[in-house]
Amino acid sequence: STHRAFILNRKISLFISKFIRLNEYSRKQWEDNLRIANVPMTPEVYIARALTKSVGVALLAIPVLFIMPVFSILILILAVLIFAQEKQRLDNYIKEKRKQIEYDLPNFAAAIVEELKMTHDVLTILERHKDSYSSYFNEEIAITIADMRTGNYEAAITRFESRIGSTSLSEVCRGFIEMIRGSDTVTYW
Repeated sequence: STHRAFILNRKISLFISKFIRLNEYSRKQWEDNLRIANVPMTPEVYIARALTKSVGVALLAIPVLFIMPVFSILILILAVLIFAQEKQRLDNYIKEKRKQIEYDLPNFAAAIVEELKMTHDVLTILERHKDSYSSYFNEEIAITIADMRTGNYEAAITRFESRIGSTSLSEVCRGFIEMIRGSDTVTYW
């Protein structure tokens, strides 16, 4: 029963998503947020899923309208709140992820300073510290390591920076890019 409801919700969401139009800026912002939160959906499908949940609750207001009209208004308000909660849930996850990563960054920078005594290879430094921090940061480091192994180091670090959108992480990434370019970054760190 729950599985059928999930499948039905998914089918309805996919159908509704075809009619949702976002401007370029909004779409990019939604895409970035969904990517940071590791939600494998397009912005349109995510919004459609939230709408489907909200409309499902709002439909309950119709039978209640004939029995207790005041409660039907409360149900409609609840439906609007459910829609807003979906966006808020995504925003809260992203804030928590950034907060935890920024909390780990001072320790990470201190570790980099120690690593510079032995190596200036960014990939080696990341590999040595990929399991030393919060799950969020460890996950992002692992993604970056895989990205570096399959492509351009500098591009991988740039993608690492853009996935999180943190100014503190941007400073670390700039230091890494300078290391990749061969600059002496001991004073930077």
